[in-house]
Amino acid sequence: MALNRYFFSFSLSPSIELRRANLLLTSRTLLDQRIQGYKEPKDIQNIRKLDNVFGFQPKRLYINCSASAKPENEDSSQKEDVHTLKASLRTMGVSSTPALTLTRRIIAAGLRSVIAIIITLFLTILGAPSLLSCKQGRSAALFLINTYIPGYMDVQSLSLGWTEPIRAEQISLKGVDEKLVLSIMKLETQASLWSLIRQKSGLGVLHAP
Repeated sequence: MALNRYFFSFSLSPSIELRRANLLLTSRTLLDQRIQGYKEPKDIQNIRKLDNVFGFQPKRLYINCSASAKPENEDSSQKEDVHTLKASLRTMGVSSTPALTLTRRIIAAGLRSVIAIIITLFLTILGAPSLLSCKQGRSAALFLINTYIPGYMDVQSLSLGWTEPIRAEQISLKGVDEKLVLSIMKLETQASLWSLIRQKSGLGVLHAP
């Protein structure tokens, strides 16, 4: 009857009745009944339910806390390992990327240089006849020729083309003593410059002064 009174008065003063229920659970009478194997009364079973609900068993509470703390530690360690792995991968990617970028830049710069040289040579060869036909180009060509011959050479008019006949007028060659060695009034070839390079053919007709 005392247990029933304690149990039903629990809703009126919870803190006092919880302490009383705890004392009842830990009393020698309940321990003796557990050892003897008697069937627990319904009131004691109700108090035991209260004990399970409100946490009167420190051992069970400790086990639950340790069980819940272990996965958190494992999760935190796993998260740290994942972060460390990601950081190492990022470090490897950053360290290898500049080397690959530098190699690609060097290769691209080399290819651009080779292509630029090839295009320059092609345009120079293609436009060489036109450059030599103008006054500035003719003067530059005669300057180079005069540096390698013992004398002086002069051409008043020159017309060159890859597919056109070659024409030159007033060609003169002087020696070291400035005496006239050779003089051609007009030189005209029937073949073009490309034909003269590919095969041997006559230069054309020479007109004496």
